[in-house]
Amino acid sequence: MFEPSEERENRHECVNCGTLSPATDTNYTLISSQHGWRLSREPDKFGRTSMVWRCPTCWAKHKASQAPK
Repeated sequence: MFEPSEERENRHECVNCGTLSPATDTNYTLISSQHGWRLSREPDKFGRTSMVWRCPTCWAKHKASQAPK
């Protein structure tokens, strides 16, 4: 087990803008309404499924771009 001073931060980078997420205890906290980060599955350049994180601003832009026109 980690000592308190050795605990690892749970941080992620936004796939679009590169912003670093706030440090949280769990990913569940990060996707909460308080922080608003989103995790989604997308194909990578090899066609395999990849998980990517987006900050609230980039998620809103991504979601709007996926809406039917």
